[in-house]
Amino acid sequence: MTASTMTLKYQRLRTPIGDGQALQAPPLSEFANTLAANQQTLASQDFQLLGESIHSLRDRARQDLQERAIAWTSRYRDVDVADHAQGIVLAGHQPTLFHPGVWYKNFALHALARDHDLVAVNLIIDNDLSASSSIGVPTGSVAEPRIENIHFDDTSSFGPFEAEQLRNPQTFHSFGRRVYKSIQPLVDEPLIGQLWPYVIAAQRKLENPAWAIAAGRHRLEQDFGLRTLEVPLNQVCTTSSFVRFLGELLLRAAELREIHNRALLEYRRLHRIRSHAHPVPELAAVDDWIEVPFWIWLRERPRRNRLFVRVEEHTVTISDLESIETRLDRARLAEQIGQLERAGICLRSRALTTTMYARLVLCDAFLHGIGGAKYDQLTDQIIGEFFGVQPPQFNILTATHRLPVPVQLVDDRELTELDVQLRQLTWHAEKYGELETEQLRDLAEQKHQ
Repeated sequence: MTASTMTLKYQRLRTPIGDGQALQAPPLSEFANTLAANQQTLASQDFQLLGESIHSLRDRARQDLQERAIAWTSRYRDVDVADHAQGIVLAGHQPTLFHPGVWYKNFALHALARDHDLVAVNLIIDNDLSASSSIGVPTGSVAEPRIENIHFDDTSSFGPFEAEQLRNPQTFHSFGRRVYKSIQPLVDEPLIGQLWPYVIAAQRKLENPAWAIAAGRHRLEQDFGLRTLEVPLNQVCTTSSFVRFLGELLLRAAELREIHNRALLEYRRLHRIRSHAHPVPELAAVDDWIEVPFWIWLRERPRRNRLFVRVEEHTVTISDLESIETRLDRARLAEQIGQLERAGICLRSRALTTTMYARLVLCDAFLHGIGGAKYDQLTDQIIGEFFGVQPPQFNILTATHRLPVPVQLVDDRELTELDVQLRQLTWHAEKYGELETEQLRDLAEQKHQ
Protein backbone atom coordinates (compact mmCIF):
# COMPACT_ATOMS: atom_id res chain seq x y z
CA MET A 1 0.00 0.00 0.00
CA THR A 2 1.31 3.41 -0.93
CA ALA A 3 0.55 6.70 0.79
CA SER A 4 -1.76 7.77 -2.03
CA THR A 5 -3.91 4.61 -1.75
CA MET A 6 -4.42 4.66 2.02
CA THR A 7 -8.05 4.49 3.14
CA LEU A 8 -9.62 4.69 6.58
CA LYS A 9 -11.08 1.45 7.88
CA TYR A 10 -13.36 0.89 10.85
CA GLN A 11 -11.57 -0.96 13.65
CA ARG A 12 -13.50 -2.37 16.59
CA LEU A 13 -11.48 -2.04 19.81
CA ARG A 14 -12.90 -3.07 23.19
CA THR A 15 -11.38 -3.33 26.65
CA PRO A 16 -11.36 -6.98 27.79
CA ILE A 17 -13.99 -7.81 30.40
CA GLY A 18 -12.34 -10.62 32.36
CA ASP A 19 -9.90 -10.03 35.21
CA GLY A 20 -6.32 -10.45 34.03
CA GLN A 21 -7.21 -10.33 30.34
CA ALA A 22 -5.26 -8.15 27.89
CA LEU A 23 -5.81 -6.65 24.46
CA GLN A 24 -2.81 -6.83 22.13
CA ALA A 25 -3.26 -5.70 18.54
CA PRO A 26 -1.23 -7.02 16.88
CA PRO A 27 -0.14 -9.73 19.38
CA LEU A 28 3.16 -8.94 21.11
CA SER A 29 4.41 -12.33 19.93
CA GLU A 30 4.54 -10.71 16.46
CA PHE A 31 6.40 -7.59 17.63
CA ALA A 32 9.63 -8.58 15.88
CA ASN A 33 7.80 -8.47 12.55
CA THR A 34 6.21 -5.09 13.38
CA LEU A 35 9.59 -3.67 14.40
CA ALA A 36 11.33 -4.90 11.25
CA ALA A 37 8.55 -3.56 9.03
CA ASN A 38 8.66 -0.17 10.76
CA GLN A 39 12.43 0.14 10.47
CA GLN A 40 12.21 -0.70 6.77
CA THR A 41 9.39 1.85 6.31
CA LEU A 42 11.33 4.59 8.11
CA ALA A 43 14.51 3.85 6.15
CA SER A 44 12.63 4.15 2.84
CA GLN A 45 11.07 7.53 3.61
CA ASP A 46 12.48 10.50 1.73
CA PHE A 47 11.18 13.95 2.63
CA GLN A 48 12.49 17.12 4.24
CA LEU A 49 11.55 19.35 7.14
CA LEU A 50 12.54 22.97 6.50
CA GLY A 51 15.09 21.77 3.99
CA GLU A 52 16.71 19.11 6.20
CA SER A 53 16.58 15.42 5.31
CA ILE A 54 14.29 13.39 7.55
CA HIS A 55 17.13 10.90 8.13
CA SER A 56 19.53 13.57 9.40
CA LEU A 57 16.86 15.17 11.55
CA ARG A 58 15.74 11.79 12.93
CA ASP A 59 19.28 10.88 14.04
CA ARG A 60 19.64 14.17 15.93
CA ALA A 61 16.17 13.95 17.44
CA ARG A 62 16.76 10.47 18.84
CA GLN A 63 20.08 11.46 20.32
CA ASP A 64 18.46 14.47 21.98
CA LEU A 65 15.57 12.34 23.25
CA GLN A 66 17.84 9.77 24.84
CA GLU A 67 20.13 12.37 26.43
CA ARG A 68 17.23 14.34 27.89
CA ALA A 69 15.46 11.21 29.10
CA ILE A 70 18.62 9.99 30.86
CA ALA A 71 19.15 13.39 32.48
CA TRP A 72 15.52 13.62 33.62
CA THR A 73 15.26 10.07 34.95
CA SER A 74 18.58 10.42 36.80
CA ARG A 75 17.04 13.14 38.95
CA TYR A 76 15.01 10.64 40.98
CA ARG A 77 16.09 7.02 40.21
CA ASP A 78 18.94 4.93 38.87
CA VAL A 79 19.39 4.77 35.10
CA ASP A 80 20.31 1.60 33.29
CA VAL A 81 20.40 1.92 29.49
CA ALA A 82 21.47 -0.96 27.26
CA ASP A 83 24.62 -0.35 25.23
CA HIS A 84 24.42 -0.54 21.43
CA ALA A 85 20.61 -0.55 21.35
CA GLN A 86 19.06 -1.13 17.93
CA GLY A 87 16.29 1.43 18.17
CA ILE A 88 13.72 3.11 20.42
CA VAL A 89 10.30 1.93 21.57
CA LEU A 90 8.04 4.70 22.86
CA ALA A 91 4.82 5.16 24.82
CA GLY A 92 3.27 8.09 26.64
CA HIS A 93 0.61 9.25 29.08
CA GLN A 94 -0.36 12.18 31.26
CA PRO A 95 1.33 12.51 34.70
CA THR A 96 -1.68 11.24 36.64
CA LEU A 97 -2.69 8.27 38.76
CA PHE A 98 -4.01 5.99 36.02
CA HIS A 99 -5.76 2.64 35.81
CA PRO A 100 -4.12 -0.79 35.28
CA GLY A 101 -4.92 -0.82 31.56
CA VAL A 102 -2.65 2.19 31.04
CA TRP A 103 0.01 0.87 33.40
CA TYR A 104 0.11 -2.38 31.40
CA LYS A 105 1.76 -0.42 28.56
CA ASN A 106 4.71 0.48 30.81
CA PHE A 107 5.42 -3.16 31.61
CA ALA A 108 5.12 -4.06 27.92
CA LEU A 109 7.45 -1.16 27.09
CA HIS A 110 10.15 -2.63 29.35
CA ALA A 111 9.67 -6.20 28.13
CA LEU A 112 9.81 -5.27 24.44
CA ALA A 113 12.95 -3.18 24.92
CA ARG A 114 14.62 -5.99 26.85
CA ASP A 115 13.70 -8.70 24.35
CA HIS A 116 14.50 -6.72 21.18
CA ASP A 117 17.55 -4.68 22.21
CA LEU A 118 15.77 -1.32 22.26
CA VAL A 119 15.78 1.78 24.44
CA ALA A 120 12.41 2.21 26.18
CA VAL A 121 11.16 5.78 26.70
CA ASN A 122 7.85 6.91 28.18
CA LEU A 123 6.77 10.45 27.29
CA ILE A 124 5.15 12.38 30.14
CA ILE A 125 2.37 14.25 28.30
CA ASP A 126 2.54 17.36 30.47
CA ASN A 127 0.98 19.77 27.95
CA ASP A 128 -2.49 18.36 28.66
CA LEU A 129 -4.77 20.11 31.14
CA SER A 130 -4.49 19.46 34.84
CA ALA A 131 -8.25 19.40 35.32
CA SER A 132 -8.64 17.66 38.68
CA SER A 133 -6.90 17.52 42.06
CA SER A 134 -8.68 14.40 43.31
CA ILE A 135 -9.39 10.79 42.43
CA GLY A 136 -12.29 8.46 43.06
CA VAL A 137 -11.22 5.74 45.52
CA PRO A 138 -13.15 2.47 46.04
CA THR A 139 -14.15 1.98 49.66
CA GLY A 140 -16.90 0.48 51.77
CA SER A 141 -17.27 -3.28 51.91
CA VAL A 142 -17.33 -6.15 49.43
CA ALA A 143 -21.08 -6.36 49.92
CA GLU A 144 -21.63 -2.60 49.61
CA PRO A 145 -18.74 -0.93 47.74
CA ARG A 146 -18.80 2.80 47.02
CA ILE A 147 -16.53 5.54 45.67
CA GLU A 148 -14.99 8.23 47.88
CA ASN A 149 -13.49 11.35 46.31
CA ILE A 150 -10.07 12.08 47.86
CA HIS A 151 -8.02 15.22 47.11
CA PHE A 152 -4.23 15.28 46.76
CA ASP A 153 -4.17 19.10 46.53
CA ASP A 154 -6.44 22.11 46.55
CA THR A 155 -8.36 22.90 43.35
CA SER A 156 -6.36 22.64 40.13
CA SER A 157 -5.41 25.62 37.99
CA PHE A 158 -6.87 23.94 34.88
CA GLY A 159 -3.63 24.87 33.14
CA PRO A 160 -1.12 22.47 31.54
CA PHE A 161 0.49 19.92 33.84
CA GLU A 162 3.95 21.38 33.23
CA ALA A 163 2.88 24.68 34.86
CA GLU A 164 1.21 23.07 37.89
CA GLN A 165 2.23 24.22 41.38
CA LEU A 166 1.62 22.57 44.73
CA ARG A 167 -0.95 24.55 46.70
CA ASN A 168 -1.43 22.52 49.85
CA PRO A 169 1.62 20.47 50.94
CA GLN A 170 -0.24 19.02 53.92
CA THR A 171 -3.02 17.64 51.71
CA PHE A 172 -0.45 16.29 49.25
CA HIS A 173 1.65 14.55 51.90
CA SER A 174 -1.33 12.96 53.67
CA PHE A 175 -2.96 11.76 50.44
CA GLY A 176 -1.30 8.32 50.48
CA ARG A 177 -2.34 7.63 54.07
CA ARG A 178 -5.94 8.71 53.41
CA VAL A 179 -6.24 6.60 50.24
CA TYR A 180 -4.67 3.60 52.02
CA LYS A 181 -7.24 3.82 54.81
CA SER A 182 -10.12 4.21 52.37
CA ILE A 183 -9.29 1.28 50.10
CA GLN A 184 -7.93 -1.13 52.74
CA PRO A 185 -11.33 -2.78 53.42
CA LEU A 186 -11.21 -4.06 49.82
CA VAL A 187 -7.45 -4.63 49.32
CA ASP A 188 -5.11 -6.15 51.91
CA GLU A 189 -1.94 -4.24 50.99
CA PRO A 190 -2.85 -1.20 48.85
CA LEU A 191 -0.04 -0.26 46.46
CA ILE A 192 -0.41 3.39 47.44
CA GLY A 193 1.54 2.51 50.58
CA GLN A 194 4.64 1.83 48.47
CA LEU A 195 3.98 4.51 45.87
CA TRP A 196 3.30 7.67 47.82
CA PRO A 197 6.58 7.93 49.78
CA TYR A 198 8.35 7.93 46.39
CA VAL A 199 5.99 10.69 45.17
CA ILE A 200 6.73 12.85 48.21
CA ALA A 201 10.49 12.38 47.76
CA ALA A 202 10.22 13.29 44.06
CA GLN A 203 8.14 16.37 44.82
CA ARG A 204 10.92 17.76 46.99
CA LYS A 205 13.29 17.50 44.01
CA LEU A 206 10.99 18.35 41.09
CA GLU A 207 8.52 20.68 42.90
CA ASN A 208 5.84 20.24 40.24
CA PRO A 209 3.26 17.83 41.78
CA ALA A 210 2.29 16.27 38.43
CA TRP A 211 5.89 15.46 37.60
CA ALA A 212 6.30 14.10 41.14
CA ILE A 213 3.38 11.68 40.67
CA ALA A 214 4.93 10.42 37.43
CA ALA A 215 8.39 10.16 39.01
CA GLY A 216 7.04 8.29 42.05
CA ARG A 217 5.28 5.77 39.81
CA HIS A 218 8.45 5.41 37.74
CA ARG A 219 10.51 4.87 40.90
CA LEU A 220 8.08 2.14 41.97
CA GLU A 221 8.51 0.51 38.57
CA GLN A 222 12.22 0.27 39.26
CA ASP A 223 11.39 -1.88 42.31
CA PHE A 224 9.53 -4.18 39.92
CA GLY A 225 12.62 -4.45 37.70
CA LEU A 226 11.52 -2.14 34.86
CA ARG A 227 14.39 -0.49 32.97
CA THR A 228 12.79 2.40 31.15
CA LEU A 229 13.46 6.10 30.72
CA GLU A 230 10.99 8.97 31.03
CA VAL A 231 11.00 12.59 29.89
CA PRO A 232 8.36 15.35 29.88
CA LEU A 233 7.01 16.33 26.49
CA ASN A 234 7.91 19.99 27.12
CA GLN A 235 11.59 19.05 26.87
CA VAL A 236 11.00 17.33 23.52
CA CYS A 237 9.14 20.39 22.17
CA THR A 238 12.20 22.61 22.69
CA THR A 239 14.64 20.50 20.67
CA SER A 240 15.98 21.76 17.33
CA SER A 241 14.47 18.82 15.46
CA PHE A 242 10.98 19.47 16.84
CA VAL A 243 11.36 23.15 15.93
CA ARG A 244 11.97 22.19 12.29
CA PHE A 245 8.95 19.87 12.36
CA LEU A 246 6.81 22.71 13.72
CA GLY A 247 8.22 25.17 11.18
CA GLU A 248 7.39 22.86 8.26
CA LEU A 249 3.79 22.57 9.41
CA LEU A 250 3.52 26.34 9.87
CA LEU A 251 4.71 27.03 6.32
CA ARG A 252 2.27 24.49 4.89
CA ALA A 253 -0.60 25.34 7.22
CA ALA A 254 -3.26 25.77 4.52
CA GLU A 255 -2.39 22.41 2.95
CA LEU A 256 -2.33 20.72 6.36
CA ARG A 257 -5.71 22.16 7.29
CA GLU A 258 -7.32 20.95 4.07
CA ILE A 259 -5.94 17.41 4.47
CA HIS A 260 -6.69 17.31 8.22
CA ASN A 261 -10.32 18.39 7.88
CA ARG A 262 -11.05 16.15 4.91
CA ALA A 263 -9.62 13.10 6.73
CA LEU A 264 -11.48 14.07 9.91
CA LEU A 265 -14.85 14.25 8.15
CA GLU A 266 -14.22 10.85 6.57
CA TYR A 267 -13.25 9.43 9.99
CA ARG A 268 -16.49 10.75 11.53
CA ARG A 269 -18.56 9.37 8.67
CA LEU A 270 -16.94 5.95 8.98
CA HIS A 271 -17.38 5.81 12.78
CA ARG A 272 -20.81 7.50 12.72
CA ILE A 273 -19.65 10.34 14.97
CA ARG A 274 -21.93 13.39 15.02
CA SER A 275 -19.99 15.46 17.55
CA HIS A 276 -17.89 18.27 16.07
CA ALA A 277 -15.35 17.84 18.90
CA HIS A 278 -14.49 14.15 18.41
CA PRO A 279 -11.98 12.73 17.95
CA VAL A 280 -10.60 16.26 17.49
CA PRO A 281 -12.14 19.56 16.32
CA GLU A 282 -11.71 20.75 12.75
CA LEU A 283 -8.89 23.23 12.12
CA ALA A 284 -10.30 26.71 11.64
CA ALA A 285 -9.61 29.58 9.26
CA VAL A 286 -10.26 33.14 10.50
CA ASP A 287 -9.73 35.77 7.79
CA ASP A 288 -6.13 35.13 6.66
CA TRP A 289 -5.23 33.16 9.82
CA ILE A 290 -4.97 29.34 9.59
CA GLU A 291 -5.15 27.13 12.66
CA VAL A 292 -2.41 24.51 13.13
CA PRO A 293 -2.65 21.60 15.61
CA PHE A 294 -0.41 23.06 18.33
CA TRP A 295 -0.92 24.94 21.61
CA ILE A 296 0.48 28.33 22.52
CA TRP A 297 0.65 30.10 25.90
CA LEU A 298 2.78 32.51 27.90
CA ARG A 299 4.89 31.04 30.68
CA GLU A 300 3.78 33.85 33.00
CA ARG A 301 0.13 33.12 32.15
CA PRO A 302 -0.12 29.39 31.36
CA ARG A 303 -3.52 29.18 29.71
CA ARG A 304 -3.58 26.99 26.60
CA ASN A 305 -4.83 28.58 23.39
CA ARG A 306 -5.05 27.33 19.82
CA LEU A 307 -2.19 28.35 17.55
CA PHE A 308 -2.89 30.30 14.34
CA VAL A 309 -0.45 31.29 11.62
CA ARG A 310 -0.36 33.81 8.78
CA VAL A 311 2.23 33.04 6.10
CA GLU A 312 3.45 35.83 3.87
CA GLU A 313 6.29 36.18 1.37
CA HIS A 314 8.97 37.14 3.89
CA THR A 315 7.31 36.62 7.26
CA VAL A 316 5.47 34.00 9.30
CA THR A 317 3.27 35.43 12.05
CA ILE A 318 1.94 33.24 14.87
CA SER A 319 -0.86 34.18 17.24
CA ASP A 320 -3.56 32.92 19.58
CA LEU A 321 -5.88 35.61 18.14
CA GLU A 322 -6.20 37.04 21.64
CA SER A 323 -3.13 38.49 23.32
CA ILE A 324 -0.13 36.83 21.66
CA GLU A 325 1.19 37.77 18.22
CA THR A 326 4.79 37.32 17.06
CA ARG A 327 6.23 37.96 13.60
CA LEU A 328 9.07 35.70 12.48
CA ASP A 329 11.52 36.04 9.59
CA ARG A 330 10.70 33.28 7.10
CA ALA A 331 14.36 32.93 6.11
CA ARG A 332 15.36 32.35 9.77
CA LEU A 333 12.24 30.49 10.84
CA ALA A 334 13.80 27.57 12.74
CA GLU A 335 16.25 29.83 14.56
CA GLN A 336 13.57 32.29 15.65
CA ILE A 337 11.06 29.62 16.71
CA GLY A 338 13.82 28.18 18.89
CA GLN A 339 14.21 31.55 20.63
CA LEU A 340 10.53 31.84 21.60
CA GLU A 341 10.84 29.56 24.63
CA ARG A 342 13.50 31.82 26.15
CA ALA A 343 11.17 34.77 25.55
CA GLY A 344 8.43 33.03 27.57
CA ILE A 345 6.27 31.89 24.63
CA CYS A 346 5.52 28.17 24.87
CA LEU A 347 4.63 26.14 21.76
CA ARG A 348 3.49 22.56 22.33
CA SER A 349 2.08 19.83 20.11
CA ARG A 350 -1.51 18.62 20.39
CA ALA A 351 -2.41 14.92 20.45
CA LEU A 352 -2.24 14.29 16.69
CA THR A 353 1.03 16.16 16.19
CA THR A 354 2.57 14.59 19.30
CA THR A 355 2.14 11.06 17.97
CA MET A 356 2.86 12.15 14.41
CA TYR A 357 6.25 13.50 15.49
CA ALA A 358 6.92 10.57 17.82
CA ARG A 359 6.21 7.91 15.21
CA LEU A 360 7.84 9.63 12.23
CA VAL A 361 10.92 10.97 14.02
CA LEU A 362 11.55 9.69 17.54
CA CYS A 363 11.01 5.93 17.57
CA ASP A 364 10.87 2.61 15.75
CA ALA A 365 7.74 1.40 17.54
CA PHE A 366 4.95 3.17 19.43
CA LEU A 367 2.59 1.67 22.02
CA HIS A 368 -0.95 3.06 22.16
CA GLY A 369 -3.94 2.48 24.38
CA ILE A 370 -7.38 2.18 22.83
CA GLY A 371 -8.11 5.91 22.86
CA GLY A 372 -4.86 6.91 21.21
CA ALA A 373 -5.15 4.09 18.69
CA LYS A 374 -8.55 5.34 17.55
CA TYR A 375 -7.45 8.89 16.82
CA ASP A 376 -4.14 7.76 15.30
CA GLN A 377 -6.07 6.09 12.49
CA LEU A 378 -6.75 9.69 11.54
CA THR A 379 -3.07 10.56 12.03
CA ASP A 380 -2.10 7.78 9.61
CA GLN A 381 -4.28 9.28 6.91
CA ILE A 382 -2.81 12.76 7.44
CA ILE A 383 0.78 11.44 7.41
CA GLY A 384 0.15 9.61 4.16
CA GLU A 385 -1.31 12.62 2.36
CA PHE A 386 0.75 15.42 3.87
CA PHE A 387 4.21 13.83 3.81
CA GLY A 388 3.53 11.37 0.99
CA VAL A 389 4.90 8.40 2.94
CA GLN A 390 3.58 5.20 4.45
CA PRO A 391 3.25 5.68 8.24
CA PRO A 392 4.89 3.14 10.56
CA GLN A 393 2.61 0.76 12.43
CA PHE A 394 1.74 1.07 16.11
CA ASN A 395 0.77 -1.47 18.76
CA ILE A 396 -2.46 -1.29 20.77
CA LEU A 397 -2.36 -2.47 24.37
CA THR A 398 -4.64 -2.46 27.38
CA ALA A 399 -5.56 -4.86 30.17
CA THR A 400 -8.15 -5.40 32.89
CA HIS A 401 -7.44 -5.90 36.58
CA ARG A 402 -10.49 -5.91 38.83
CA LEU A 403 -10.99 -5.23 42.50
CA PRO A 404 -12.05 -8.22 44.64
CA VAL A 405 -15.67 -7.04 44.49
CA PRO A 406 -18.40 -9.31 43.09
CA VAL A 407 -19.75 -7.97 39.82
CA GLN A 408 -22.01 -9.36 37.13
CA LEU A 409 -19.95 -9.60 33.94
CA VAL A 410 -21.68 -9.30 30.58
CA ASP A 411 -20.29 -9.84 27.11
CA ASP A 412 -20.71 -7.77 23.93
CA ARG A 413 -23.61 -9.93 22.74
CA GLU A 414 -25.62 -9.26 25.91
CA LEU A 415 -24.90 -5.53 25.69
CA THR A 416 -26.10 -5.48 22.08
CA GLU A 417 -29.33 -7.25 23.07
CA LEU A 418 -29.94 -4.70 25.84
CA ASP A 419 -29.34 -1.84 23.40
CA VAL A 420 -31.94 -3.33 21.04
CA GLN A 421 -34.45 -3.71 23.88
CA LEU A 422 -33.92 -0.10 25.01
CA ARG A 423 -34.42 1.13 21.48
CA GLN A 424 -37.61 -0.94 21.16
CA LEU A 425 -38.91 0.50 24.44
CA THR A 426 -38.20 4.02 23.19
CA TRP A 427 -39.74 3.73 19.72
CA HIS A 428 -42.14 0.75 19.98
CA ALA A 429 -43.39 0.84 23.56
CA GLU A 430 -46.80 -0.40 22.45
CA LYS A 431 -45.30 -3.86 21.88
CA TYR A 432 -44.52 -4.26 25.58
CA GLY A 433 -47.28 -5.01 28.09
CA GLU A 434 -51.03 -4.50 27.89
CA LEU A 435 -52.52 -1.27 26.57
CA GLU A 436 -54.99 -0.95 29.38
CA THR A 437 -56.81 2.25 28.46
CA GLU A 438 -58.79 3.23 25.42
CA GLN A 439 -56.65 6.37 25.06
CA LEU A 440 -53.44 4.33 24.84
CA ARG A 441 -55.01 1.96 22.33
CA ASP A 442 -56.07 4.96 20.22
CA LEU A 443 -52.55 6.41 20.35
CA ALA A 444 -51.06 3.08 19.30
CA GLU A 445 -53.45 2.89 16.38
CA GLN A 446 -52.63 6.45 15.34
CA LYS A 447 -48.93 5.60 15.46
CA HIS A 448 -49.54 2.48 13.39
CA GLN A 449 -51.46 4.46 10.77
